[in-house]
Amino acid sequence: MRPFNELKNWITALVKGEKVQSEAELEMQHHLELLEKEYIEEGMKPEEARKAALRKFGNCESFHEECQESWGVRLFNDLIADVRFAWRQMLKNKTSTLVIISTLAICIGANSTASNLVMRLVTNPYEYQDEKRIVLVGKMWGKHNRTNVSQIAIPHYLYFKEHADWFSEIGFVDDETDYDLEFGDNLQRITIDEITGEIWDIVGVRPIQGRTFSQAEVDAGNESVIVLSESLWVNLGGVENDIIGESILLNNRSYEIIGVAPSSFYLGINRSQAWIPRIFKPWEIKDGQRNNHSYMCLAKLKPGVSLELARLNLENLYNQFLERFPEDIEDQKRTGASFGAVAIEESLFQDLSQIEVAFKSIQMVTLVVLIIGCLNVGGMLMVKGYTRSHELATRRAMGASIGRLSCQLLTEVMILFLIAGVLSLLVLKGGFAASDWLRLNEIPWASEWQIDQASMLNTLAIVFVFAIFTGIFPIIGLLRKDLMGSIASSGGKSTASRSKHRIHASFVILQVSLSIILLVVSGILVRNLYVTLQKDVGFEIEGRLSVNVPQPEYRFRNGKEGYVEDVLPYQQNILEQIRSVPGVISASAANRAPISTSNMGHSNFSMHHYEYAEGERHANCLRIMTLPGYFETVGTTLLLGRDFEDTDTMDTEGVVIISQNLMERYYDDLNPVGMSIRFWGSDLKIVGVAEQVQDKPYFMEFERYTLYFPFKQWHAMSRHSTHYMVHVAGKPEQFIPTIERKIKAYDPKAHLDSRTFMENFKIATFAQELPMTVTLFFAIVALFLCGIGLYGLVSFIVAERTKEFGIRMALGANRRIIRNIVFGGSGKLIAWGLFAGLGISLLLASRMQGFFPEVNPYDPTILASVVSFVFVISTIASYMPASRATRINIVETLQA
Repeated sequence: MRPFNELKNWITALVKGEKVQSEAELEMQHHLELLEKEYIEEGMKPEEARKAALRKFGNCESFHEECQESWGVRLFNDLIADVRFAWRQMLKNKTSTLVIISTLAICIGANSTASNLVMRLVTNPYEYQDEKRIVLVGKMWGKHNRTNVSQIAIPHYLYFKEHADWFSEIGFVDDETDYDLEFGDNLQRITIDEITGEIWDIVGVRPIQGRTFSQAEVDAGNESVIVLSESLWVNLGGVENDIIGESILLNNRSYEIIGVAPSSFYLGINRSQAWIPRIFKPWEIKDGQRNNHSYMCLAKLKPGVSLELARLNLENLYNQFLERFPEDIEDQKRTGASFGAVAIEESLFQDLSQIEVAFKSIQMVTLVVLIIGCLNVGGMLMVKGYTRSHELATRRAMGASIGRLSCQLLTEVMILFLIAGVLSLLVLKGGFAASDWLRLNEIPWASEWQIDQASMLNTLAIVFVFAIFTGIFPIIGLLRKDLMGSIASSGGKSTASRSKHRIHASFVILQVSLSIILLVVSGILVRNLYVTLQKDVGFEIEGRLSVNVPQPEYRFRNGKEGYVEDVLPYQQNILEQIRSVPGVISASAANRAPISTSNMGHSNFSMHHYEYAEGERHANCLRIMTLPGYFETVGTTLLLGRDFEDTDTMDTEGVVIISQNLMERYYDDLNPVGMSIRFWGSDLKIVGVAEQVQDKPYFMEFERYTLYFPFKQWHAMSRHSTHYMVHVAGKPEQFIPTIERKIKAYDPKAHLDSRTFMENFKIATFAQELPMTVTLFFAIVALFLCGIGLYGLVSFIVAERTKEFGIRMALGANRRIIRNIVFGGSGKLIAWGLFAGLGISLLLASRMQGFFPEVNPYDPTILASVVSFVFVISTIASYMPASRATRINIVETLQA
């Protein structure tokens, strides 16, 4: 306890600005006073007595240091001294300090932004308790793909609950249901998840206000309760007023607000604004609904049950399920269908692997840039260390150990990184602000991306790790120095020793190599985006927009009569309002806009003339319901046959229009018009073939054919909202306010969502554009850092070889020769960097070919552009030192 108490007293005194001594030091002081008193009594003068006492006692300073070492104080003293010394050195070289801190702040901030982005959106998108035990359960398709789970039907969920004993909880999610909300004067349309009460127990989410609902409570009849998201709670004034217990209207039905979920909570991909109990209707639980795969099922594994064991049990459970429905056995043999499960953290990117790759590539790019920045700073610190050789040698001669000098250099690096780390938070905040520009706000689960405790800790970890990594470089330079030789030369300049610059030169070569790799990768990404943009999407993007208008059940009746008497007249009146706007060329309607992510419902179908081979999967189609004039409005060509007509109603023969890729795949040289397909138990006559359309965003991997149906014959599919397609003469965004005013004048209760086709197209190319933009930007930053590193090394070499250049010029060398010597030295570094960088890039490009099959990874245009960029930057970086070398004063140089 004694050393601890002495250390505690020392820290307290340090904070107060006082001096504290250990008990041993006090005893030493008392002993000196006694000796001094004895000598004075013997007749010595006080000054002589003091000196005699000190001589007899020995080295007091050494004793003082030994006391400090015994209770740890010297470490703190050394640390404070190192910090003060480092601060003085930083202020002494303000320009280089500013360059170093700025470089590190940009690199650390960029890497922290990317790391937090990947951690929040890819690595750990959910923040559930016991997340390792939570799985997504559903239907699996394909005999070889056992890790991709699709949605399930309600009878499947009920069967799981009854027979899946290896789950402690099983919950049901009906996501993305739109409701009209009324709360006081607040009227808006929100997205709600309808869930069973087990979901709250599975995810372990604790409300920040109020409570959640249990399934027992719902089963007992308390169905009209709602849990709000934190954002909706704030929007409704919950921060200023206690709204827990108040009533809210959803589609004219009253719900009691019982709780508020934290902003980090969401289910699936989309972030809903509230959660209500899912009530199963009698017709939904019938066995005939087992093919309606529209729902999510989350489950929590029992302790000790592995995911592989759960998958095996689910496959066995599916075989038992087939015993109840033997008519499905043939389909199971053909498709390899089964029940399966996937870990919840892996479920988000099952069909969005391109987005996952895009985010992880951004993280890798910023990591490379951070390494380049650290190499750059390490090189600058080594150069700075060369100029301090005499100072370090003097301190070594005065007794400082190599370890002590190394700690001093490492402390200086740590301070630089800490300052840069604080400033990097500004870059981090700028990265979050840039999310709108990079359209990250279009990713529903990214809406809560912000600076929080996790991002701060992540930044701190990056600062610490790379500070140690960078601090090694000046220490290596210190260990390679001949410090005694530095004293002998008194720090004077002479001709340079080339060997001592090899490590710094290797840093520059490595920076150039890494920059070239980034440039080649960004060139491939640019080319890939260019190829994507040149593709024919099958419809016109310019001059088109869509307006989504919901038709909620509480206002528009369901069923055939509801559609004919309520929805159809409403659709026609909305179209009339749109067509009356000056500048509107044409307007029609569908259940979704081209290339958007809305209403991606799909179904299997068959053709009478085509027999599926054993093991061949049935054709799968994207369902699009349209009104007459749709193809003309969106700019899609009908290759064969006709468009739908007003006479195609529920009372006439069922008709369908097929996509071009479907005709090419299954009809060979046959004309499909007039032939039939089998869809949902009905024979439909093909009346037309539409040009192939890019219906899905490019980052969605699944391939589908497209079947177009007339709204008037299939009113039940997506009848809850209608997307009105509008072709205008001019910029579509300028027409949106006028069109919305017209619709609002006709229906003040309508909730509108308007987007141009160009906006949908930009979202569709998100996975191609985002990594390209970020990689290209940071490749340029990396190349700029390489230029700084090359400039620093060449400048220092020129300064050290000043006398050599003076002698050469005195012997007759002209400026061109001196300039060529400087350029030749930097040229060798660039040549080695190009050789290594291009070699690695070509190997990497061959692996990237699988991700970008339409791009030639060895495109000479890309390689030539990269070499040109590097040549320009290296020339600029070498020109200034070379020019300075040719302007030296020969007489002054030789006299120095």
